[in-house]
Amino acid sequence: MRVILHVDSLNNTLLKYSPIVADFGEVSSGEKAELKLTLTNDDSTASEVVIVSPSLPKYVKETVIAKPKLAPGESTTITMSLHPAIPRGEFLSSLTLEAKDKPNSRISISVKGKVGNVK
Repeated sequence: MRVILHVDSLNNTLLKYSPIVADFGEVSSGEKAELKLTLTNDDSTASEVVIVSPSLPKYVKETVIAKPKLAPGESTTITMSLHPAIPRGEFLSSLTLEAKDKPNSRISISVKGKVGNVK
């Protein structure tokens, strides 16, 4: 499976992320796969990161924000785990996040991949 994560934040100056693209490489059907990214509060005030719209559960089993409440300049890790029974083939989903009570901070993370045969 090949999974790419991209956060669209052209007009967002409150939440920053890295890496810009995360690539799992090839994953076989049934193989455990996780993706980690770093999210930083680039605002001058504290922010609480919330999930506005989760990824489709048939693709992403779990999304965990390690530390949702961030001081200015502070970072957290977001971990996404693929569902172990994800069907073979290509998929596309997204995860939408924002800083609570700051709708102009909204970002959408595109998640896509390709699941191959069992090894």
